[in-house]
Amino acid sequence: MSSGKQNLLSRVLNKFQNASRPQEAITPAAHAPSGSQAHERSTAFEEEMREATRVPSQVPAIWVQDHSKHHYGDTTYHTHGTANFVGSVAHAAFGPNSATTIERAFFSSGNGEFEKAVLLWDTLPKQRDTVVQQNEYLEESREDVVQDVLGWSKDPTSELALFIVGAAGVGKSTLARHLTYRLHALGQFAAFVSLSTLPSDARSPENVVKLASREIGGTHPEAIPAILEAIKSCKGAPLVEHVEMFIVESVRSLCLPHSLMVIFDAVDEYEFHATLVKALLSLPLSSSSSIKFVFLGRSDPRTRGIGNGSIRPYPLRPVSIPVMERFLTSQFNGVRWEHGRRPAPFHVTKLAELTNGLFIWATVVCSLLKKRLSRFPPDHILKSILDARKTLGDGEQLATLYHHAITLLFPDSDSREILREYLTATLALQESLPMDEFSAFTNLPTRAIESIQAELKALQIRKPGGAEDEGAQVHPAGSLFHLSFLEYLESTSTPPAIAFHVSMFSSHSQLAQFCFKELPRFLPSPHPLRLLDLDPRGRYAVTNLMTHIHYGSPLVQPDSSEEWKRSTLCATLRQTSLELLWQWADLLVDLAKPVGELCMYPDDSQDTGSDPKEPNATEGSEDDEDHDEQDAGREGDEADLTGSDHSSGTREDIDKLDALEFSDDHGPDLDEQQAGSDSESGELSWGNADHEDMEHDNRVAQLLYVVAATLKNAYISQLSPQTGCMEVAVRLRPDDAENWCFLGWTYYTAALWSRSPEAYDRGITAHRNALQGVDKYKAEDPGRLPYGLATALYKRFWEFGRPEDIDQAVAHNRDGLAMRPPGHPMRGMSLNNLANSLSTYVRERGSSLSEIDKVIGLRREALNLLPHGHEVTSSYLCNLSIDLRYRYEMTASIVDLEETLRLGRKALALRPLGHADRARHLHELAWDLTSLYEVQGNSEYLGEAILLARESLSLCPTTHPDRWDTLDTLSNALRFHPDHLDEALQLSRESLSLIPLNHSYRWEVMSTFASILRSHYELSGSAEDLEEATSVCEQALTLCPPNHVHRPKLVALKAKLVEANSSSSFKS
Repeated sequence: MSSGKQNLLSRVLNKFQNASRPQEAITPAAHAPSGSQAHERSTAFEEEMREATRVPSQVPAIWVQDHSKHHYGDTTYHTHGTANFVGSVAHAAFGPNSATTIERAFFSSGNGEFEKAVLLWDTLPKQRDTVVQQNEYLEESREDVVQDVLGWSKDPTSELALFIVGAAGVGKSTLARHLTYRLHALGQFAAFVSLSTLPSDARSPENVVKLASREIGGTHPEAIPAILEAIKSCKGAPLVEHVEMFIVESVRSLCLPHSLMVIFDAVDEYEFHATLVKALLSLPLSSSSSIKFVFLGRSDPRTRGIGNGSIRPYPLRPVSIPVMERFLTSQFNGVRWEHGRRPAPFHVTKLAELTNGLFIWATVVCSLLKKRLSRFPPDHILKSILDARKTLGDGEQLATLYHHAITLLFPDSDSREILREYLTATLALQESLPMDEFSAFTNLPTRAIESIQAELKALQIRKPGGAEDEGAQVHPAGSLFHLSFLEYLESTSTPPAIAFHVSMFSSHSQLAQFCFKELPRFLPSPHPLRLLDLDPRGRYAVTNLMTHIHYGSPLVQPDSSEEWKRSTLCATLRQTSLELLWQWADLLVDLAKPVGELCMYPDDSQDTGSDPKEPNATEGSEDDEDHDEQDAGREGDEADLTGSDHSSGTREDIDKLDALEFSDDHGPDLDEQQAGSDSESGELSWGNADHEDMEHDNRVAQLLYVVAATLKNAYISQLSPQTGCMEVAVRLRPDDAENWCFLGWTYYTAALWSRSPEAYDRGITAHRNALQGVDKYKAEDPGRLPYGLATALYKRFWEFGRPEDIDQAVAHNRDGLAMRPPGHPMRGMSLNNLANSLSTYVRERGSSLSEIDKVIGLRREALNLLPHGHEVTSSYLCNLSIDLRYRYEMTASIVDLEETLRLGRKALALRPLGHADRARHLHELAWDLTSLYEVQGNSEYLGEAILLARESLSLCPTTHPDRWDTLDTLSNALRFHPDHLDEALQLSRESLSLIPLNHSYRWEVMSTFASILRSHYELSGSAEDLEEATSVCEQALTLCPPNHVHRPKLVALKAKLVEANSSSSFKS
């Protein structure tokens, strides 16, 4: 450390040491459920509580301290959670023998069931212990909201979810905790999950679902057997099945007469919230009789295409001035006023007006006033806050307060400089570190860290960990402070007079340098290292180095990387030895444990257009087909790199790099690159480096590529090591199309998890950059590069409905096909890819007959190129039959319909009993048989359609995601048989209840339902049937795209219903 910096630290520490660290008052632990601290309750609420307690007695809960605390300012209070999991498991019924409990089974039979159950239960992730504010909810301040929520929860016709939307600081999290308390008292509470404080090892959507189920088991021990069964049966299952088994079935097992509520707070702060919310809302509406969800966040989910009719948005408004006056008055009771003189009433009113109804503003003010060892008396602080608002104005309300708080807590420039350094080191910190480790990592003395943490408690709203963690850990800033404070620090638009800017970019850059500093302490090592060999800061450096370089260094383009080359991180990376980096890579592969599986790269030959439904967003294709497009195109190059499949890469993959001739098999030859750097095609900045740097860059980029490929099946986010590795790889080799392509697929995978527009956009940009360098890339198969871009655009179209995306997907698939002329081994895949995107274009945009003819021509050519007996033949046959069906609906050509039937039979023959995809082929064939019956009237076709549809339904149990589709097909066939019309109506209603309200093709199910209601009306003459049919048909028309190929059929149905209504009115 420089002497100047030491002197500065010395001066600041001397000022801090004038007062000892605040001693926190610890009150005795209250034996009550979390959130149920004593409040003065109204008479009405007491009656509500008495009514709620009139339930049969249960096995006594075991109350244990859960290490959580309520905290604000300098006073800390312990609170206690509900029954611990061992106690809950021990008193829960287990197995088919209802006469025993786990405890009895363990002691009486000695079969170890109790031990097994406890071990199994302990595999569930736990919610992180956090610190929240004591007595922060002001009684009756949100009673109107509470009653609205309770009314919604009891309404059997209400939506599956309620989304409480409010601006930063209006008290959403406080309301969430109070709702937890009220619902618990009424017996309607299932679980509470704060998505802003998830443990680092439980951030996948599947783990969030499991975490919620653990909360359910803690509150309702009787649900534990169902949860244990879910643990055993859901390994590798899709997210929707996790939701069904861990949450829905566990609640249903309680056999309650009412639904239970699961509350998710801070939804916007969870990077995968869109995927989680979508999975929860994919449940059938019938699930709302047992489970409902309450979400709290800052933005209306409908603006992001989430939920639509399955969510009821509920705006949370700022509270009124009288309510805020009551809140301030109650908080002032905890302030040690000078000589006992409390503020005058007009000061309280003025302060309440300044809050603009934001609880976070009022809470921070009160926390500053309560600070016992403050340099200024409370009345002085209060006056300065009021005066500051008069001077600075109200345009930047929270910014003004935060600036004033920092000025009060750190009154001189020296202390604020040290504060800025501390915040820079923690703003982008990815995980907590012990204080002594953090001090060694950042070169900040522990005394300075302790003093800064003590001062910042006034702004802190939570603290992970329990009493033993107090002062022992340094946590990421995001886990401590309100989101509005973090936004204030990062904002570049705040007026300079009230700004305290801390750059996220600078934070990442500084942390990357700290990581570089750490690695030489233990690398290179003469002997192999493993996870247990590293101290916390060593593990941190290995795991997060590339993430920090990614976000702390300039972006590059294929033809522009000068800014990166001039950066300090580039110079540091070039100075780092290859031997050290190889051992770093070995450790990273050891440290980065996969926490979820996902088909990262869609197969080029996969059936992305095999039915008219949206491709699954979080799973692979239904068909286990050939190598995916990217792997197929990489075989020649990458096989030499690793000698193994990247999906199961091992430590040996990294070891083989030592013997590689890097420039021979991957990217342009170094000498050729230098020679061509001044060509007319444009000067590559990478080519301007000297040969030694270029060689180092090339080797490191190769290494990062292999590391990313080895982590291929790991859980992917924009902050994952894989993403960081590939982002740094493209910085080192911006001219390498292969690196850009792999980066594009990495973001594609992150987008599948998060549904983040940013992830989609970054992936598409990477794929565009890959195409920009394709002419310079020595690849035998450049056609896979347009495929990568087309796939990303195609998926973004399904996610956000941008018409230009499907247009571009078609164009790039055409380019890919042009790069694979007749005779190319991958031409069949490109034909199928183009047909998939063009078929979607035709359906969604209502294109001409000539375009569907082109699709069918592409399908036939792709099918003809498949070798005999190829495993994707069934999917290709199904694709062709579906497009022939579309053409039949446009032209009424019976020839197309008959060929559709023949192809459907061939496809089904290739999906024998036991095949996972047989159900889909059964109901597709059943639909075609029904259509042929409509034309020819042959009852044999109808009978066969019903039989096939029933078989398909038998293969789709209640939890099957496609059950609604099979029900729709079966009800459509049954409606033509008068004896089965009641059954058809029942099944169609079930189909409509199962398909999510936000599903793209819900309107088609509604069309079938309206048709059946019309047929039922013609048989029964029921006016209710006609009225419902008309209403459903009108709703379907509003949802149907204006140019969709099926819209004319729906319009014709509407005309028939209008005519029927007219006739009915005339008869009346």
